[in-house]
Amino acid sequence: MGSAGYILDSDERAQSPPPVKAVFYPGERWRFWLAAIASAASLLLCLYVLGHRATLIVSLLLAAGSVWCSLQIWRARLLGNSVKVTPGSFPALQGLLDEVRGQLGYEGRIDVYVAEKSDPSVKLTTYLGTRILLIEGGLVAELLDPRKQSQLRFLIARHVGALKARQYRLDPLLVMLNAANALQFVKPFLLPYYRSIAYSGDQIGLACCGSVEAALEATARLLVGKELADELPLGGVLPQAALVKQRLLPRFAQFLSPTPHVINRYLNLLTFGRLDDPEAWDRLAASLSATEKVELDRLWMSSPHRRRATQLGLAFERLPVAREAPTF
Repeated sequence: MGSAGYILDSDERAQSPPPVKAVFYPGERWRFWLAAIASAASLLLCLYVLGHRATLIVSLLLAAGSVWCSLQIWRARLLGNSVKVTPGSFPALQGLLDEVRGQLGYEGRIDVYVAEKSDPSVKLTTYLGTRILLIEGGLVAELLDPRKQSQLRFLIARHVGALKARQYRLDPLLVMLNAANALQFVKPFLLPYYRSIAYSGDQIGLACCGSVEAALEATARLLVGKELADELPLGGVLPQAALVKQRLLPRFAQFLSPTPHVINRYLNLLTFGRLDDPEAWDRLAASLSATEKVELDRLWMSSPHRRRATQLGLAFERLPVAREAPTF
């Protein structure tokens, strides 16, 4: 097997800052420009059609400002109903956050709060310079255990990585489109970009935590919950992942969503893991039956990461499949 220039050994992956652009989801750039051009064109069309441009521009700016004010009120509520992460309140969690920020070279301010409940368990909200990361207390208590801390690193790094990739640079424009009742016409051009950003965040999180297994288990929590996440068999998930990837109705349902299906995110991490850590891929593949290895090979061949591996000049062999003895 070959190796890409950004692939590191397991210890190095957990300590060295991964080059963020190297772990973007394939095709993310053209999806961003599609979303940006469609949004700008729609806003200009609204200004032209509706007329009274000065009044409309003021209204749109007021709408953008009202969203920012609402976010400040929500942050004030968090101050009264949760605990802000600082070196004094949660030193271990603050240390982990600082390590992730250092890995990614991210210097922007992030306010992190721990609350009794959060849906999802790690939630990022950001707008016009305000960045709030809300984490569920039970998840922090469980994943700060040294044996599971790489999962918490993954969950934090996927959001910090998204910020590093400037995920939310379209937000002010989108708020103004929403105020002009034009956002629904732009959504088909926006959603592919947001889904690619979700994939990019996952890949950056994997590169930061340095463990394909930990990233997969953390994502499995979103599929089956924390009680069953560590027992979810890879081989049992593959047929369903192939079904969701190939069937028309699941693909259409995802087309209408700003985030990919969780099982697609799980599969994307698995196939990206072959680029990031070929040895981990081999370990996971070794646990599969012959039929499951064939399924995994088929999913790899249709993955955008396989095409990227070809562009990088990597040559990955097909998984060795032993002939199973017939049963009588």
